[in-house]
Amino acid sequence: FERYHPIFDGYRRRFGYADIVIADARSGDIVYSAGGQSDVRANLLAGPYCESNIAKAFREARDIADADGACMVDFAPSTATGGVPASFVAAPIVAGKRTTAVLIFQMPITLINRVMTSDNNWRAEGLGETGETYIVGSDYRMRTDSRFFIQEPDEYFKRLAKIGTDTNIINRIRLQNTSILLQEVHTAATADALEGNTNTKVINDYRGIPVLSSYTPLTIPGVSWVMLSEMDVSEALNSVYVLRERLMLFGLMILAAAAIVGMFISRTISRPILRLARATERFGGGDLSFRAKVQSTGEIELLAAMFNRMAESIMHHTRQLQSEISERRRAEEAVTKAHQRLRSLSGHLQTVREEERKALAREIHDELGQALTTLKLHLALLRSEIRPANPGADGKIDSMILLVDATIRSVKQM
Repeated sequence: FERYHPIFDGYRRRFGYADIVIADARSGDIVYSAGGQSDVRANLLAGPYCESNIAKAFREARDIADADGACMVDFAPSTATGGVPASFVAAPIVAGKRTTAVLIFQMPITLINRVMTSDNNWRAEGLGETGETYIVGSDYRMRTDSRFFIQEPDEYFKRLAKIGTDTNIINRIRLQNTSILLQEVHTAATADALEGNTNTKVINDYRGIPVLSSYTPLTIPGVSWVMLSEMDVSEALNSVYVLRERLMLFGLMILAAAAIVGMFISRTISRPILRLARATERFGGGDLSFRAKVQSTGEIELLAAMFNRMAESIMHHTRQLQSEISERRRAEEAVTKAHQRLRSLSGHLQTVREEERKALAREIHDELGQALTTLKLHLALLRSEIRPANPGADGKIDSMILLVDATIRSVKQM
């Protein structure tokens, strides 16, 4: 108990359950109660609790074959809760393949009422002064508390007495402080919803007052419930009546303003068309920077915006083409200048080569020619000097002179 009670009790408090009970599957004995509302010595198969709905929930959960299954039983006056209506959700606790115990949750009426009434904040949820949402069972009795019982209990009881509700029922609602299983809702909407239909219609509610009722069946296994959301017709349709009057007033105002609006319609349509026509004319005349003015989001303005985008694209491509033409012209001029420089350089190189040739010829003719002539002169002098002493050397000197002459001729040719 000391180990697990804080866990179960914390879970009960966190989710608002009235009680969490564990019962032995074989004996039916209640072995644990988190909220202390159930007698841990009681038995769900015999004794005073055996016919209660908590015992019904115990038996149905114990017979569930699926370990992950669960069941729910409808509200009923419970001996375990002192006669106060209670509803239970139960699930088997399985060890291995055998159900050893049953875990039973007592439905939190307070929490359900808070959900259905938006924590008593009907106005913030759009239900105004008379709207409410509640659940009804197959016995045509409430499964949640009435808004009027919670909000204005004295007026609620007066209304019930006025429509002839049994005094014992009114006293039991006072005593048990709840309208669950006590307030009968035998209306056309409830009957239609219990037949499985979803609809919205004007009916007389359980107070005998005309209401606008929206209803639908709830698909919850184990119970046959329907949910209704209702508001007094006088309040629900009040906005419709106000809207009708306002529409009539607005209609007169619209008729009065229609003539004024009509005067501006033609201008509103023609002005952007004229602006677009002028822009097209100027653009076609060569003014590529001119754009149409866009002052709204109409179809004509959309056309003007498309024209501006087209003009931007044309101007962009025109400038790009002009830039490419200019680049090509500059490239052609650069090529022409390069050709001119190449021709000039070629002429200069030719002149330099000619000058070098002339200088080389001049050096060969002047220096080498003079040297050979001097050599020939010295050979002639040498022949005249050694002829008397060595007549045999005269022929060699003559051949040397002939060789020098031949060399002089070659130098001249070069």
